[in-house]
Amino acid sequence: MSRRSIALTDALKDLVSDTISNFRKVAALADAGLIADSIAIEITSKPHTAPSMLPAGRRAVYAFFLNGQALQVGKVGLKSAARFIPQH
Repeated sequence: MSRRSIALTDALKDLVSDTISNFRKVAALADAGLIADSIAIEITSKPHTAPSMLPAGRRAVYAFFLNGQALQVGKVGLKSAARFIPQH
């Protein structure tokens, strides 16, 4: 992995961490009862291995970046896991 890739990955990790922290604060204000362990974060560099499954009852938000720019951001609901895996 190049230094630029590492720097972008570190910046992305920081951004994700800040976003999750803010999401938890908003969930608490909304009395949404968000459980701290209910959010899993996975950041992989290219090329990555597509997921083999989405755990039952889970949802996902995914994003693909190139040179620090988001190319695609999407969400996977309970009924779209079967489509998420082959199209990933």
